[in-house]
Amino acid sequence: MMKGSPTAEDDSLPFCERSRVSFQPFSVQCLTCGSRLRVTDPALEGTIASCPKCNSMVQIERAEEVDTETAAPQQMAVGGASVDSQAITQESIAGDPDAESSVVSDAHGFTGESSSATDSSVPPDWQSARTRRTRQVALVSLVSVTGLMAAIVVFTWFVKSFREEPIAQNSNQPGVNAAEDAQPSEVETIESESNEEAEDTVDPVTAEPAESEAAESEATETDTGAAESENIQPAIPTDLMPESPLGGPIIPIEPDTSLMPQDPLAADPETEIAGMEDLTPELKKYLRFLPDEGQVEATNLPAPPTMDDVKIEGAAEQNFNFLGRPEPREINLKSDFGIRMALASEGYPLVDLTLLVSQATSVPIQVDWVSFDLAGIDVSKPIETVKGWQTARDILDSIGSRLGAEVREEKTLVIFTLTDDSFQQTIDSLSDFTDFGDGKTSAIRVLNTFLGANPEQPALAIGVDREQRQLAGLAIEGLRRMRGVEPKVPDPALRHWAGPMGQSVEWPVVVGGQTGPQQDSPITLASLLRRTSRLNQSTCIVNWYDVTSRGASPEWTLIPHAKQDAATMLTKAMEPFQLQVRTVDGSHWWVGSESTYDRLTAVVWTPPLGASKDEFLQRIQTIMQGATPEMFRMAYDQDSDRALLLLPRFIVRQLPKIAPEKVVKN
Repeated sequence: MMKGSPTAEDDSLPFCERSRVSFQPFSVQCLTCGSRLRVTDPALEGTIASCPKCNSMVQIERAEEVDTETAAPQQMAVGGASVDSQAITQESIAGDPDAESSVVSDAHGFTGESSSATDSSVPPDWQSARTRRTRQVALVSLVSVTGLMAAIVVFTWFVKSFREEPIAQNSNQPGVNAAEDAQPSEVETIESESNEEAEDTVDPVTAEPAESEAAESEATETDTGAAESENIQPAIPTDLMPESPLGGPIIPIEPDTSLMPQDPLAADPETEIAGMEDLTPELKKYLRFLPDEGQVEATNLPAPPTMDDVKIEGAAEQNFNFLGRPEPREINLKSDFGIRMALASEGYPLVDLTLLVSQATSVPIQVDWVSFDLAGIDVSKPIETVKGWQTARDILDSIGSRLGAEVREEKTLVIFTLTDDSFQQTIDSLSDFTDFGDGKTSAIRVLNTFLGANPEQPALAIGVDREQRQLAGLAIEGLRRMRGVEPKVPDPALRHWAGPMGQSVEWPVVVGGQTGPQQDSPITLASLLRRTSRLNQSTCIVNWYDVTSRGASPEWTLIPHAKQDAATMLTKAMEPFQLQVRTVDGSHWWVGSESTYDRLTAVVWTPPLGASKDEFLQRIQTIMQGATPEMFRMAYDQDSDRALLLLPRFIVRQLPKIAPEKVVKN
């Protein structure tokens, strides 16, 4: 015994501890599953506890003392740590109760007793109620399945034997020849012997006996049949046998067609119509019912449409009724942006901040999204704001100073865009053609053609207006991707405005989404768009030109119905103004009219054209004939064998059916 360990004789210990030390573990047996359970906790003696294996109730009583000399040595349990009864492994629970097991005691004081001897209190053939029920169900199932299979086999045999009926062979059938039978019938043999001479006089043409010997043959047949009728039973009734079975092979006689009914619709050779010579006889007999209009003339039906005649769907029409709609309010930045606001947020995305200011000031703020994308500025990225009281103008100016942006005033709205100097730096960086290598000269030639300048001009001709310079930046990045040059504008930003044909810039209408709780008070349009988009991990860019022209404004109030999804709620809210909310990508929404969206331009480049180059370019020019340079531009790049196009979006989404099949496959 280890030094310092307590013993049963140590009176310094409390009574409960002395009882625990002097307690001798004993085993009990579960009457349900037959498991041996070891009791190590003296508090459980004399109580009823649940079996950790089958959860049945077990009476915890110490068995009568057994003579230690005759009793089998008890196996020592290793370890004293208590574990939960649920930690017992599946093998120990499902195993044989008599098999050896070593299970540590659980939190309830039970462990699996390991013993190689069979408990004398349990008969060897004892079974639990669960095992007995399982075996009974298995036996009944086995008997049922066996009986069902036997019934199916017997029924199948019965049906098969019922359908097999003996079929008597008729010697008068066309496919049976009595002369070729390997074993002729007894009747034929007897009759053949008695009429041997008659066969020599049979007429080979009619297969009938000659007139001079007809009576003799008939008499011989009668006598022979009468003599053998008692011993021979023919397989075929006599009334079904031919008149002269001894006449050898029967030669069929051609039927007299003059006595047969004629087909009233039989084709008359004289009634054939020109152009109908290849018809079958079954169809020719109906030609007499066709009106006789003389020689058939060549058809004048138009040829089926070719690819050149494919119908192009037009852009959505502007069918909004502007009558009775209020005119957009003229703004006054000094008074409107003079309102003071206190922001306590850690930061707002740029678009959300403009919606917040628009809601507070009633001034629509249009974000120049194209310029920010070309400069690599994500409008959905949070921007830290200055906390405390500030005017709306101070808030926008502080944000603009960090982004190189400014506020530009128009009559009914303001535009938040990059300054001219900041945007010029972006264009200068994009128009550095040193990364094109030897293809720099040809690249400038293609871009000048696309921008409407002289192709032979040695420098890139970029316009003065912001829209012209934006188009130049998109075209440069498109040409980089056409030639496999490392791009400078990130793909997610450029994909809003440019992309390859087939993977284009389509913005579908928003579907699904979360609405948030139902509002019980009016909410402004700007607040609804900002709150719903942020709830769906997006930011909402609003085309205020469409919204204000339809009589709406940022402070326009409504109570949306949030019973269904966000798409349904926004569609109902925008229905009076015929506006749509579209998904640009995973983090951006766009609000505007369908007619405006269809006419938004996009820069698109084709796959290698190959032999279909002239055909494809001619089709595009034919379709876009009469379009202004703001809606259509095209340039062919010899180095990449691709075409660079500026097209409205309603044409971009129809390019796969416009392009030749070879181009679409590429």
